[in-house]
Amino acid sequence: MRLLEILREAHRNTATGMSRAIIWLLCWTVAVAAPVLLDTATVASVLAAQEDFRNAGGDVTIVSAPGHVTADGCLGLNTVDGIEGAIALRKTTTKAPLAALPNTAPPLIEYAGDLAHVLPVSLSGSGIALDASIAKELGAEAGSSLAGTDGASTIQVAGVFDWPDDGRVATLSGAALAPVPATGSFDECWVRAWPPDTDLQPILLLATDGDSSSETRTGPLNDSLGVGHSTAELLTKRTTAMSPWTAPLLALIIGILTIWLRRIEFAGNLHAGAQRAELTLQVLLETASWVLPAYGLVIVGEYLLVQQIVAPGDALAVFLDSLAPISAAAAATLIGSAISIAAIRRSSLYRYVKDR
Repeated sequence: MRLLEILREAHRNTATGMSRAIIWLLCWTVAVAAPVLLDTATVASVLAAQEDFRNAGGDVTIVSAPGHVTADGCLGLNTVDGIEGAIALRKTTTKAPLAALPNTAPPLIEYAGDLAHVLPVSLSGSGIALDASIAKELGAEAGSSLAGTDGASTIQVAGVFDWPDDGRVATLSGAALAPVPATGSFDECWVRAWPPDTDLQPILLLATDGDSSSETRTGPLNDSLGVGHSTAELLTKRTTAMSPWTAPLLALIIGILTIWLRRIEFAGNLHAGAQRAELTLQVLLETASWVLPAYGLVIVGEYLLVQQIVAPGDALAVFLDSLAPISAAAAATLIGSAISIAAIRRSSLYRYVKDR
């Protein structure tokens, strides 16, 4: 057959339902989408849990050595690989001088360093950062100006942070944080590090002055969360890690069945003088006529699912990772069809009819 005749034959078989294109399209879509989407949901769950872990302070370690934490030592940890931020804090005996709260003013805690690199707070200009509960009571937000207790001064609010009662230390609950120069001694060094690395623990002690008489302790900001694990480790150990790669195997089986179930038809064609190469091209065209739309449906479904359940920062990477097994499944279907047509023998036509 000439190429045009092969194309016409493939089109005729598809249009008349001979190739059962709609049925195989639906079967393929379900067989490929199910394991891929299942794994995507698992990946999204892992990423969301890691994000919750970090938002609750699970990635922050506190080095406590009252009066023996140095600003240089603490802030110097910012240069260590794996450490995203470090701030030095010290408690004061004074209250924030807010005229609106003369008797219930929040305690004032001084800090040195970049607060936004350690705590979930966005700073706007200079000034104090308030616990959200205090800011709500005052009707304040980032950029607000509050009257001071002396009646003449104003206090700028640089940011507002949430400090829920979820297991994290109560140090900043209902407090006001005031930035100070990185000089003098501090009580604590808060270090945010990701991914979790136990090898960093000895390095954190560099935040202190090394005075052997001081009582130095290290511990998590939120000890209710347990030990953290890197995202890469959790994704590697997820139960559905191999699930997407069952899709190519299922697709290969579908590709074989689509042609093998028509073995009488193709054996008859071979008996009538059709060339195997021509039949191979025909079945590949017929298979492609429904595999490509099914492939598109799964891709679109995966994309929509990723957009719904994966954080924007991770969505593209998760989507691109899912393309490999889906594309492999499409290729496996064509390979399966080619294998099947190659296995059909003209001499077996009588047996095919008998076994039908």
